[in-house]
Amino acid sequence: MTVQIDKAGRIVLPKPVRDQLGLEPGTSLELRVAERQVILLAPDTGPSLVQEGGFLVYSGEVPDGFEVRRAIADERAERIRRIWGA
Repeated sequence: MTVQIDKAGRIVLPKPVRDQLGLEPGTSLELRVAERQVILLAPDTGPSLVQEGGFLVYSGEVPDGFEVRRAIADERAERIRRIWGA
């Protein structure tokens, strides 16, 4: 994936990347530089559900006490809010 740097030195992370990593406006990212690489690290937010091919797919490790059914219900509710424009 290729992104461009604007005149102010900014880049825009594509929406699918932001969605996959759960990045929202105001999220802080860690920046590292290694040789010719710029590495942005998202905060560790634990497991998440990401959409792949129209299905929700679990991504990450399950921490103690994590409720998969609750995460699915929350994601479903959020999707319904987006669809209805709420």
